[in-house]
Amino acid sequence: MLAFAHDADHILLDEQPNGPLFHYTDTSALVQVVQHKKLWASDLRLMNDTMEIEHGMKLIRAAVKRRAPNVEALNLVRAALAHPNFADGALFAISLSEDGDVLSQWRAYAADGAGYAVGFDSNSIQGLAPEEWGVSISRLCRVEYRRSTQRRLAEQLIDAAFRSVEPLAGRDPATVVPWVSMGFANVLLAFASVCKNAGFKEEQEWRLVYTYSQASFESAVPSARPKSSFRAGRYGLTPYLTVPFPASAITTITRGPKLGAHSEYVLRGLLAQYQVPNWSDMSLPPARASYR
Repeated sequence: MLAFAHDADHILLDEQPNGPLFHYTDTSALVQVVQHKKLWASDLRLMNDTMEIEHGMKLIRAAVKRRAPNVEALNLVRAALAHPNFADGALFAISLSEDGDVLSQWRAYAADGAGYAVGFDSNSIQGLAPEEWGVSISRLCRVEYRRSTQRRLAEQLIDAAFRSVEPLAGRDPATVVPWVSMGFANVLLAFASVCKNAGFKEEQEWRLVYTYSQASFESAVPSARPKSSFRAGRYGLTPYLTVPFPASAITTITRGPKLGAHSEYVLRGLLAQYQVPNWSDMSLPPARASYR
């Protein structure tokens, strides 16, 4: 499964961001981010896209059916995808955007224009680890909106998955399937998390994705098992992970279109108080839109 993970990372991480990535947020969350230098990675099943994850999983299941080299490999892969290690695997993400000034994003994610878009250096946030887990897998991936590209990536991943199970032919499924399902969970769930409906393409989203499989953390010691925090989210009780980042990762902050000119002075004071580097000359531009 190590070869599968290596092949998958080559496919999933083929693109890297060229500039800062922006996290849209309201004022309350901005204060928490700046003060504590932490971001929240939320459970993706409680995002605003009702087809979150399922959209990508449909592509995976279709690719499995089309690309199976033989019945034995097909049965093994299907069993791994149906196993609880895969089906119950957790999936958390931090949503970011290439563009720090998009009116639809201000409306949806930044207090209807009265919030902020915090720009992070993309190199500084890759590989950030959550506080709650002793072990996790982190990937910074670009969200793909084109159906044809999604289908091609799904087929590449499934071809790699079938190659990975070929050496396991003839082994006891009771032993093999749980192990394979863990490897699949950490890769295929990440893929499913970055396949979205084309209706969201204006968001130009990147995601810092965290995956794990329940069985990866089996332990007789309760304190050694994975934990998450919980908050009251827009769509109910929402599990999340707290992800610390270096203070230097914040490189710019765009002020929402409903904020006045005085907001720059106040924002710079916040950055100074909580010792964000370059607070005195950091770029804090206003949004372009004349929205109110």
